[in-house]
Amino acid sequence: MAGMLLVRFADVTPRGGPQTAARRVTGRIAESPWKRPVRPGFPDFFRSFFDTRVERYNRYMSDILITPALTVAGGLVVYGATQLAQRFWLDPVTELTKALGRASYVRVYYENVYTQPGFVRAELTAEASKELRKCACELIASLSAVRSYWAFRILRQLPPRDTVRKAADIFIGLSNASKKEDGRDAWKEAGELKTLLGA
Repeated sequence: MAGMLLVRFADVTPRGGPQTAARRVTGRIAESPWKRPVRPGFPDFFRSFFDTRVERYNRYMSDILITPALTVAGGLVVYGATQLAQRFWLDPVTELTKALGRASYVRVYYENVYTQPGFVRAELTAEASKELRKCACELIASLSAVRSYWAFRILRQLPPRDTVRKAADIFIGLSNASKKEDGRDAWKEAGELKTLLGA
């Protein structure tokens, strides 16, 4: 009878003996989802609480200070680059464009004066001579102020340099010839100015 009981206990006992079986059962109980969680001690709780507070503070500082500071810095960089481009490249081009427009206006407005030297009142002739020379000076000064002229030529925003210089030379010649009769063909030069200025 005792031998049969020993045999049957050996049959139902897993390999390793009763102690191994007990350890397996204990392990299953330890891995059970219904196991009661162990509460952390006071130092662990304090450390966790402190870490959470520090993380929240860092996140708050990042949202409140760092992000706006980067946004403002980026805006300042963009604004500075825009102002630099406007002052050094766009404004001189705008001034040259205005000078070309004013030159076209003066060419048409005083055409009846510089094409008939000696037949117009002296006051009007002096005024026309002054305005013609002023246009020539504005064209030369605006042309010298433009940087990277080749880039604007590629974009077809400005006429060639030689065209502007030639128009300025014609204005100077008409200004000198408007006070006296000479052999200059003012009508021909007026037509050439119209071709050069495009208006």
